[in-house]
Amino acid sequence: MKLIIFFNGWGMKSLNFFLGKEWEIRYLNYPYKYEYEEVDLKYEKIVFVAWSFGVYYLNRFLEENPSYRSYETIGINGTPHMIGERGISKKMLEYTLENLTEESLERFYKNIGILDNKNISIFDGKKAISELKIELSDFIDNYIERENYIKKAIISKNDRIIKFKNQKKYFTENGSLIYEIDGEHFIFDEKKFVSRLVDILDEI
Repeated sequence: MKLIIFFNGWGMKSLNFFLGKEWEIRYLNYPYKYEYEEVDLKYEKIVFVAWSFGVYYLNRFLEENPSYRSYETIGINGTPHMIGERGISKKMLEYTLENLTEESLERFYKNIGILDNKNISIFDGKKAISELKIELSDFIDNYIERENYIKKAIISKNDRIIKFKNQKKYFTENGSLIYEIDGEHFIFDEKKFVSRLVDILDEI
């Protein structure tokens, strides 16, 4: 059995997707705390996978815990420089924070590509608006650019949250192996993209 430590995106709870019998997934949501457990010794391999804001927090974790940098890392539609020209503009994040409502949250889900597919069963529930604001405020207030420890980067050509060209430029300049797909920001509700992730994991 192999273990994925999955650094999730902003405002998310666990996701319900399956990567095959040999992969177990442990989700890390805000505040993204991972502590090695004795039970982890049973896994033949541990891989860090991160999506969206989780890519930033995975790199923060690896900066602060250098003993884990030898582990395989896969980043999906996010960069360690999440604010600015390689991520999302600070003005947009502040606007989102100031105007966050149930209605604007639904628009956000549509923009990341979930409601377009009419499949939100992948979510293990939704967080309250008050929780989402705390998470986003903490991210903005404590943001600093992080070093890049992503070895493999999956980037979507149709990403409406973080521009494809910005991600590609960042990871090209910082030495990550890039995999381009035709998806949107959220890729986990389409079998072909989940299969692509499994293929990349199988290369490790």
